[in-house]
Amino acid sequence: MVLYGVAALAVCLLTGALVGELLGAAVGVDANVGGVGFAMIMLVLVSDRLRRNGKLPEATEQGVLFWSAMYIPVVIAMASTQNVVKAIAGGPMAITAGLGAIVAGAVLVPSCRGSANQRNRCRRWSRKDGRSEMDQIIGVFESNDLLVAFVVVGGLMAVSGWLSKKLTRGWLHGSAIAIVLGLALAYWGGWATGGEHGLADIAVFSGLGLMGGAMLRDFAIVSTAYGVDLREIRRAGMVGVLSIVLGVLVSFAVGAAIAAAFGYTDAASMATIGAGAATYIVGPVTGTAVGASSEVIALSVAAGLVKSVVVMVGTPLIAPLIGLNNPKSAMAYGGSMGTTSGVAGGLAATDKRLVPYGAMTATFYTGLGCLLGPSLLYVVLRALVGG
Repeated sequence: MVLYGVAALAVCLLTGALVGELLGAAVGVDANVGGVGFAMIMLVLVSDRLRRNGKLPEATEQGVLFWSAMYIPVVIAMASTQNVVKAIAGGPMAITAGLGAIVAGAVLVPSCRGSANQRNRCRRWSRKDGRSEMDQIIGVFESNDLLVAFVVVGGLMAVSGWLSKKLTRGWLHGSAIAIVLGLALAYWGGWATGGEHGLADIAVFSGLGLMGGAMLRDFAIVSTAYGVDLREIRRAGMVGVLSIVLGVLVSFAVGAAIAAAFGYTDAASMATIGAGAATYIVGPVTGTAVGASSEVIALSVAAGLVKSVVVMVGTPLIAPLIGLNNPKSAMAYGGSMGTTSGVAGGLAATDKRLVPYGAMTATFYTGLGCLLGPSLLYVVLRALVGG
């Protein structure tokens, strides 16, 4: 049955999330350490064994493949809910830190390769001007917000496919254009409502918050691991590990140095902004643990958002320059950049077959950053610059 495939995928994700939570608790970090990565590994191992033993019916495969096919639409929905306004409002420091981490990470790739309820937060834009028919129409859309999200994303993909074909002659993939359009709509939604969830802050489009939210995003990411060549992962294993470690260290160092250049010279602020240059998840985790101010934590989130947005849009453009065209380089790229959303979205627009390899190392990058940021790296900074 098709449902068996969906259920198996759900079991992998839930198991991985549980392992990530337990690992985070064991090391004293208030974050899920590598949960999605563990889920992807579990799916790869289990599906590979069942396939070799002839115990994976075609109908069951379809349940996984459906969600794998849904990945790009989910990424586009996710892009439309990003807080692009905050990323831009973070100012020169946040933008510089985010871009600096990207440049440093991109430089690493060739060397590594060679060696709360969303709807409750929505600002309701329904017009109450006495026109009951219009109110009823808007009410129907708001009550079926997930269906509206499917229509919006489908429309974006159709328009983007046409633009790719007519304006760029296929040079720029339609998925990349759709992600850019989604980010533009996210900026407009955030600017118009003052909210933090882009277009999803408008009640009619609140279904984008579910479609592009963490649960379905992770579900779709894990599904892309189905069919991954286990031999490629084993062959590139050391490259992935090396890229993750170097990626975290280099991003942290670049972010901390830029923070100091802009006048944030205390260890807590430098560690928080350095961690934000890694990802917008690692920044708040580190900042909260080391007692950074809310302003600094906000800047770390902004730096991480800049990095995520630019990686998502820029990956298809730089892929030919850094040889991003095979599983080994994708694992190095995910480990060097680290932002799971940005890497997965960028690789989806480059070559969907590379998504699971890059997303896997990017997930563990986030976990390692959450582990090292508020501990070893903060201690090193305190030794260098004082309290």
